[in-house]
Amino acid sequence: MNTKHAAERKAEQASGLYDAAADQVTDLIDSVKEKGQEWVEGAKGRGQDLIDDVQGRGQDAWKDLKTWVRKNPGPAVGASLVAGAVLYALLSRRQD
Repeated sequence: MNTKHAAERKAEQASGLYDAAADQVTDLIDSVKEKGQEWVEGAKGRGQDLIDDVQGRGQDAWKDLKTWVRKNPGPAVGASLVAGAVLYALLSRRQD
């Protein structure tokens, strides 16, 4: 009977160790999930800030361009003609 008792105690100890290890792994997984979610939220925030910054700069550049064209209509028309000619030359090339 002593052997049976010893085997049962060993089984209980093994079960306890297994449960403790399972709890630690679960805690670790939860911690990694939480850190991952925090990182993703931070990245989303930084990405949105970057998008907002780029949009603002684009709008500012567009306003500056419109102002320059109003003040300098002659050079603006000339630049448009040159840009159009370059685009036409690039797009109308035959690829032989």
